[in-house]
Amino acid sequence: MIAVALATLLLGATPAESEPVPTVAWSGYAYLAKTVEVSGHRMQYVEAGAGDPVLMLHGIPTQGYLWRDVIGGVSDHGRVIVPDLMGFGKSYQGPELDYDARSQQAYFDVFMEAMDLRDITLVVNDMGSMLGLHWASRHPDRIKGIVLIEAAMLDSRSWWKHLPLKMKLAIRLMQNPRRARKMIVDRNIMIEKSLGGSGVLRTLSEDELDVYRAPFIDPQTRARVLLATGPAEASIRGRTKSSSSGSALVNEYASWLRDTEIPKLLLHATPGMISGRSAVRQAKKTFTNLQIVSLGRGKHFLPEDHPDAIAEAIVGFVDRI
Repeated sequence: MIAVALATLLLGATPAESEPVPTVAWSGYAYLAKTVEVSGHRMQYVEAGAGDPVLMLHGIPTQGYLWRDVIGGVSDHGRVIVPDLMGFGKSYQGPELDYDARSQQAYFDVFMEAMDLRDITLVVNDMGSMLGLHWASRHPDRIKGIVLIEAAMLDSRSWWKHLPLKMKLAIRLMQNPRRARKMIVDRNIMIEKSLGGSGVLRTLSEDELDVYRAPFIDPQTRARVLLATGPAEASIRGRTKSSSSGSALVNEYASWLRDTEIPKLLLHATPGMISGRSAVRQAKKTFTNLQIVSLGRGKHFLPEDHPDAIAEAIVGFVDRI
């Protein structure tokens, strides 16, 4: 709590009841948008439904829009809250802030302090899992359940061990700064390749891709946000690059996640990307109070391929815990 109070003091936050802004004007995502102020800048979220909160966190390079087809199936069973993390979607992404993993964690702490949520079912994907699970490990009394979807759920060494060879090769390619900049900043592969095929089974429409493209239409923003966290900063063989890296965050909560009695639901697909068969077997073998559900075929951004099945699984989980 001291760390959260300090972060709130330094970064600043306004109450969650700030004036709503117009509804998000994207097809299939017409939910009331609200904001929390973080370090003088807007962090946007949408919500639907009532009851105990179901908090859905996206990763890189997506935004809350990732959950658009999941929200409706869950909102009759809880208050669904879906933020755009700082730098993504319609939250602030300008040059006045840093976007490395540790900074993102501090921004998320401020958001959670302002929202003051209790009895949370936490639903996480990709980078959202780092932030959400790190927060949960420090506030376990406020977490009712955890849903893991292609999440950073193993310590960094185990994660690397169980990572598919194709992913290891891709991450190694990104370790060269010039190559990473060319691919992520100049060619925008995080959107055009990852969402355009390598991370999703189905073919997204141009309208859908345009929503994902919108926050990253200029190279300066891509350099500022997408290089700071993600494949260019991922650990090799589980080595932690710095205390601000994503792997450092993961290692701080990994053993807690494994051992906590808080109910956990792991939704996975085949072949998966960061939670493939090997990682799922490891979780099944070592995690406490874990239920595992297969969604069938899928890669990384599973809400794009299996929204109905994910919503159904979340509802069943929420109703049981």
